[in-house]
Amino acid sequence: MVDRRSRQKRSPSVKEYMEDPVKTEFTKVRVKDVKKSKFKKDEDGAFLAEETVQARLQGINLYEIPFDRTLTDHVFKRRLISIIYGGNLRSNFPKIGGSKLAAHGLNDFMYPTLLYNPHVPQVPGAPGLWCTVGQGEHIERAQPLPRKRVVTRLTKAGIWQYQGQYDFIPVDSLTKEEWQAQHPQVRNTWAQQIHSKKWGRDTRARIALRKRLGRVPTHNELSTELETKSDFKEVTPAQIAESLWKGEETMAMWAMKCVGYDADFQRSLIEEHAKKIATRTSSPRSENSNEDSGTQPLRRSTRIQKHV
Repeated sequence: MVDRRSRQKRSPSVKEYMEDPVKTEFTKVRVKDVKKSKFKKDEDGAFLAEETVQARLQGINLYEIPFDRTLTDHVFKRRLISIIYGGNLRSNFPKIGGSKLAAHGLNDFMYPTLLYNPHVPQVPGAPGLWCTVGQGEHIERAQPLPRKRVVTRLTKAGIWQYQGQYDFIPVDSLTKEEWQAQHPQVRNTWAQQIHSKKWGRDTRARIALRKRLGRVPTHNELSTELETKSDFKEVTPAQIAESLWKGEETMAMWAMKCVGYDADFQRSLIEEHAKKIATRTSSPRSENSNEDSGTQPLRRSTRIQKHV
């Protein structure tokens, strides 16, 4: 039986940003629109000011992927990727170990979400911007990061897409004035998440030490504090927001430049998903069930092809 979903046409919203999507062998995204982050997001991400993004993406262009979009447009559930390549389902940078790493040798995965970083790539080959806290005392530029295999979560429903292989170029950290100019949603989102998440512990520790000592803690003082079992949750979101507002904590940033595309990796995901579909459709259990499937239909508002 032919899956009816396979006859669905490409969403018109894709054509708004793609030039000649059928005939060209490259993904022709309008670079100016990518840089201005005009893609409609499916998560409640907090956007940085346009001038902030533009200033840090100067000279970083779209990487033209030499493969047809029938390959690059496919999207997946993260569970499928984890089954094949390993890694947990929550970490931005999951560690791959044991038999999985021995089998494929890939340990460069990065899984950004739009909630914290709404300017990461959402179209394969597009440039992007990654930011985070926890780089230590105030710094003008972030520390270098190794090349990563970037797989972006595009929707809250858990739809992920492989974007390509990316270099991370340290760019100017946000200045105090730039941070103060951001929308309140940006500032509030980061303050709340730094307070609640495990990865915010270092930042909470620095803020707690500054309050206790009345000065910036030394590296040794911070290291000693982090050896304790405290989670430093006594540091409130308001105190975190104040530290960022004053420039005591730094939002470090990297420009993301696509430098390649692992077609074999993408094909392996497509092939594994096809096996799951074949198994599911041959089973009398649930023809329309999405249980344990590699992907699921996307809403028409998303800007990528549905993977069926």
